[in-house]
Amino acid sequence: CKTPADLAQVLRQTHAAIALSRDGEVRFQVLRGEIASIAQSLVRYLPRDARRLVSWYNRRFEIENLKTILRSVRYGLDPRRAARSLIPLQSNAGTGAGTGRGYWEALLEAGSIPAVMEQLRGSPYAAPLEQAAERYRQEQTLFHIEVGLYLFYFRRLVQLIEALKGS
Repeated sequence: CKTPADLAQVLRQTHAAIALSRDGEVRFQVLRGEIASIAQSLVRYLPRDARRLVSWYNRRFEIENLKTILRSVRYGLDPRRAARSLIPLQSNAGTGAGTGRGYWEALLEAGSIPAVMEQLRGSPYAAPLEQAAERYRQEQTLFHIEVGLYLFYFRRLVQLIEALKGS
């Protein structure tokens, strides 16, 4: 494909056609949501260790949504406008963090970073957020929170990859 119009034409003939707007623009968040959905639907056919790895790998979409939410809340963006930037994830996206798009939109309404953290209590993200909370209170920057989320994600991803090597 040499032009965006060529890409749109190719995508129209695939399952990814839902990611195209009426005027042919690719809506990347919708496309990413479809990728997450397809991966999660296929995961049930994988062996146990591979299933864990692919399910965990899918969490990257949740991390992206959390970053969008944290930044939106921190900078006081309109929740409805920010919601358009979320990746549309189906129920749990196979990872246990939420119950679909309404879950993420509710977090956008939290009003403050501590309120978002409180709503995430009991989720897989509670521990890394709690570990970064003190630095956030001191510095009022999201840097340590985002780094903590990435460390949480990539440490586990590496563990799962190493476990798969032994299978």
